[in-house]
Amino acid sequence: MKRHDLFGKKWAFFALLLLLSILVRAQAPQPNNSLLWKVTGGNHAAPSYLYGTFHIVPAGYLPPDGKVMQAFQAAQSVVVETLIDSTELTKFAGMAVMPGKSIKKMLSESQYAEVASELLAATGVPLAALDNLMPVTGAILLAMAYYEKESAVFKELKGAPLDQYFASEGKKLGKKVNALETMEEQMNVIYNGETPEKQAETLAELVRDKDKVKQMSANLVRNWLAEDLDAIALGFEEYVKLQGSSDFLLKDRNIKWMNTLPGLVDAGNTFIAVGAMHLTGESGLIELLRDKGYKLEPVFGE
Repeated sequence: MKRHDLFGKKWAFFALLLLLSILVRAQAPQPNNSLLWKVTGGNHAAPSYLYGTFHIVPAGYLPPDGKVMQAFQAAQSVVVETLIDSTELTKFAGMAVMPGKSIKKMLSESQYAEVASELLAATGVPLAALDNLMPVTGAILLAMAYYEKESAVFKELKGAPLDQYFASEGKKLGKKVNALETMEEQMNVIYNGETPEKQAETLAELVRDKDKVKQMSANLVRNWLAEDLDAIALGFEEYVKLQGSSDFLLKDRNIKWMNTLPGLVDAGNTFIAVGAMHLTGESGLIELLRDKGYKLEPVFGE
């Protein structure tokens, strides 16, 4: 996929939120050293499983006989953030456009020059080509570029991105597949979660702090591979200090998902796959499900 294929890169903004912390896996399993959690309780005896993905990691990363694939294969139903229909993407293209507004007018002359230089160097895309698009589009492209540079470990892997794989493969296997939000809802979060002016400010800050963001990207890969949710949470706190609150992308969505997630869990034997950041913290799905009376236990192993 070409770098200027803007809508094909939509997941990168969520990847940017996961550019996290500084710790690596300890030799012995720690309480939160797992991305896979067993969920029991509720109205069904059969356990469900909650898995924290890294949205753009290919499915080839998962060993066929590993803990995640075992939980997925055994599940009767699958839950993902959203179901992607590429034929519907053009319907939402208008969300990326901001008629009558210009990124150039939202940034100071020095900010614009700095962003333009970094965007061209990192992605090959001139900022002028994005001038009437929501500024988050530039952040998406930069986040993807930084991720690609730091994630060579994934480059030789095959398969669809994890979330997309679980949805499509689940359908092939005859499992019931549910989504926590529609494509329109997710695209609305990306493009309308903040005002264009705030997005432009965030884009300028992203470029200003690019060295720290690149380091966060490298740390993310290590921490996700280490399945270290504590480190991921600590790193996200650093991200918030750097870029500001992102409640509209995580906390608010988690709370909204809890309107439907317990019912899906109660159906029993459900495999839930969402971005790893959605699992962490007091407003993460692990704690929110516990607050509803469910028991969540980390599943160790490969």
